[in-house]
Formats: sequence, structure tokens, C-alpha cells
Amino acid sequence: MYDTGVRVSELSNLKKKHFDWANLKGTVYKGKGNKDRIFYYSRPLATELREFDWDKNEKARNCDYMFTNGRGG
Repeated sequence: MYDTGVRVSELSNLKKKHFDWANLKGTVYKGKGNKDRIFYYSRPLATELREFDWDKNEKARNCDYMFTNGRGG
């Protein structure tokens, strides 16, 4: 997600509910400066994220966070 301008610390805190798939935008809550901000992403990135196989890891599927480690945390 390098083209969105989201910082790594913000990226690691993104939850699935922070993505607005219809409008290709997401929201970072309490980012740098403790401020909320909106970021936009491309349709190809949205397709890749939606096609990601969440079923590979049951812990990841049940987690609220968009990105998890190998153990689902």
C-alpha cells in the first residue's frame, strides 16, 4: 500500500471496517498527531485485498485487523 501514503505504524493498526470498498477509500484513526485522516487506494489494490484468501488462517479470518502475522495476531 505504498501509494496510499499510509505510514507503517498506521497500516499495522488498520481494521477491515476502516475500508470503504465502494468508494476506494479508507480511514486512519488516531494517526500521526493523534488525528484521523482519509486515504485513497486504486481499484487494482482493492481487488487484490478482496481476493486475499482469509480462509488460509482461521485466526486471521476472525481477527478485526486487516493485516496479521503468521499466527493471526
